[in-house]
Amino acid sequence: MSEEQNAAVEQAAPRRPVSPLRRLGCVLLLILWFAFILLPCALVMLAQQQEIVISQGDLPGEQIRIWLIMEIEQRGLGIASTARHAIDGAQCVQTDVRFALWQGEGEAVSYCECYTRGADEETWLFVSQAQGACVP
Repeated sequence: MSEEQNAAVEQAAPRRPVSPLRRLGCVLLLILWFAFILLPCALVMLAQQQEIVISQGDLPGEQIRIWLIMEIEQRGLGIASTARHAIDGAQCVQTDVRFALWQGEGEAVSYCECYTRGADEETWLFVSQAQGACVP
């Protein structure tokens, strides 16, 4: 075929536009692929540093924490997540701790720590701590 015939064939068969669902599927697949590729990096970092901490705010202890448990009786992961609540003029952090153990047993725990401060530039002052969820 000559170049003129190739050009005529390309012009005769227009391309269909790509469906938005197909693009969404490609984006989701790409996100899953990156998560799959980054998982070994996260596991190596966890093995070296023994914990991964992601800060969520300016309150003390307001963070997501994943740590490695390597005790004689227990082995696995500890996972702590927090939620912020305003109770009686104080800012409270509810921390939920869960365990994913492959050796031993661990019971999920929740506790609430409350803090206050006068102005925005001052440091947080500890007010109280209670077992369980933060309640007003």
